[in-house]
Amino acid sequence: MLYNLLSFNSDKSIIGNNHIYIDLMIEFAQKDVNTIFSNFGDLQINVIRHGFSDCIKNRNCPYLHVHWIDPIISDVSNNKHYGSIPIWLIKLQLKSLQLISIFHTWKYDKDITDFFDPTKEDDIIKLLTSNPIVMKEINQAYLKNNLFEIENIKKIFLERFNHLKKKFSGDEDMGIYSILRSVMDFYTIARIIKLEMKNVIFYGGFSHSEYISYFLNKYDKFDLIRQEQGICYDKSMDTILVYEIKDGNIEVRQ
Repeated sequence: MLYNLLSFNSDKSIIGNNHIYIDLMIEFAQKDVNTIFSNFGDLQINVIRHGFSDCIKNRNCPYLHVHWIDPIISDVSNNKHYGSIPIWLIKLQLKSLQLISIFHTWKYDKDITDFFDPTKEDDIIKLLTSNPIVMKEINQAYLKNNLFEIENIKKIFLERFNHLKKKFSGDEDMGIYSILRSVMDFYTIARIIKLEMKNVIFYGGFSHSEYISYFLNKYDKFDLIRQEQGICYDKSMDTILVYEIKDGNIEVRQ
């Protein structure tokens, strides 16, 4: 569908000059843009990452601006980004890319625990505010929309964490892992607002899609016109979902 859309939207013989400028946002880390995903047969998202990486690197896809949107791990060669992230956060982020079953090993790393205590709200907020890549987007989004005033965003970030903590009650690591991964959502939303995007396709995991929809609907008064579940939707996921649709609004599950 995405390949056909690109082809159709750039074909003058079909649509003349009625091209639509589209922003395609892919759950893709900056450090992986130059990676060749040679073994991607089991993950559709890797097929998409591989297929559109040239659009990011070379900006050569007509009428399509493709974005990497996962600010968790920057390219080591990009010192402007990577070098400005504190070591404790870099190490915690690297842990998050491992299997969730071994994410708990962060507790035994003093480079992390000397600076991060998940029982303190101020430390949870640092997962967001200590990442300069994310903060740059939030600060620039604020110039377009005062919703992104940093104290307001901190409050929303903590609300997200409390929702996750309640949902994963008894599994502290899952709550921390999930809020750390949610940093990508705040980056993505801020980038949409900063660049005043009009035609956006987000391609990422279900939890990210769910929260981005919730945020835009709840806090920025976007209208939810229609939501559809694809045929590959796994109903077993219902037990861990945080949000649901009620009367056209996305609400927190009780």
